[in-house]
Amino acid sequence: MVRKTADIFADAGVASSIPDRALRHLNQLELARRWNLSERTLEGWRARRQGPPFLKLGGRISYRQADIERFEESHSINPLAFGGRRS
Repeated sequence: MVRKTADIFADAGVASSIPDRALRHLNQLELARRWNLSERTLEGWRARRQGPPFLKLGGRISYRQADIERFEESHSINPLAFGGRRS
């Protein structure tokens, strides 16, 4: 389970002015499962500077939800834009 940073702040009694959406993160395993990829694929992408932006804090890798969604949107393909047939 991924805990949102806002929840951690709230548990500690600290108010946060950062929007909740901006605080969600996924670790490597969670992102691999989301995209049905192996963790090794994500590791290779990081080594080659491909894939979504990531954070490395204390030796741990995480991905911001907003960065993941931006990456997905930038790789979205509209078949009609490539001369696809309309139904």
